Amino acid sequence: MNKIQNVDLKVVGVTFKNEDGSSRKDHILTLAERFKDRESEIKIDLVREPTNQYDINAIKVIAEDKQIGYIGKEYASIMSPLMDDCEEFTATVKGIGEYKNRPFCEITINQV
Repeated sequence: MNKIQNVDLKVVGVTFKNEDGSSRKDHILTLAERFKDRESEIKIDLVREPTNQYDINAIKVIAEDKQIGYIGKEYASIMSPLMDDCEEFTATVKGIGEYKNRPFCEITINQV
């Protein structure tokens, strides 16, 4: 079976607040300042959230230990069964910042 390689995705749900009340937008803008200068890589983790009440295939996008959003439903439905079968994925930031007063983060996903 072919592995998922070099897939660019926009992180969704970036305008919502996290469960702890923290702002995903604020975190994205803080990371964007660092990314702009390319002074360091931003650590991205993808975490399954099978108990999510809106999507059983939910995959959280965590940047530097704080949630910034989710993988969109279309790709989450493909990736979540693989993750449940212990397949691993890496994600790197392709672009991050603000466009028309909205935060955005685009990541590149690869199956290990």
